[in-house]
Amino acid sequence: MLRPKQIYSLERIVERTNDFIFVVEGKRDKKALSGLGIKNVFSISGQSLENVAEKLEDSKNVVILTDFDRDGKRKAEELEKLLRSSHVKIERRVRKFFKRSLKITKIEELKEVAKFINNANHYGKELNRKRFLKRKKWKSR
Repeated sequence: MLRPKQIYSLERIVERTNDFIFVVEGKRDKKALSGLGIKNVFSISGQSLENVAEKLEDSKNVVILTDFDRDGKRKAEELEKLLRSSHVKIERRVRKFFKRSLKITKIEELKEVAKFINNANHYGKELNRKRFLKRKKWKSR
């Protein structure tokens, strides 16, 4: 399912979650991110995007993780415009990682990724940096 490099990248994102506020569409998305250990999650369900932008205008770094369907992309683009007008930094690389590397279309699919990682850890297959860096092509620069 996931390659070691993808798991390592995901672990790095989870380690840096205190630096970001993750914006998701609903409760299931929020629950899926919390399954990965991400705690700074803000759900936009039932709120206008303008209202969400007002609440987040004091934030430094925001990751918009709406779904990758047409409606989710539209919401992400609108919210990004509103937040940029308030001089909030949008971290787009994290969104691209979730879409391209994990190959998910909905954020709630992350709960399956969390199960995979937890099961691998449970069965003694440690998913940590030392293991991945043993292979030459994954050494950090």
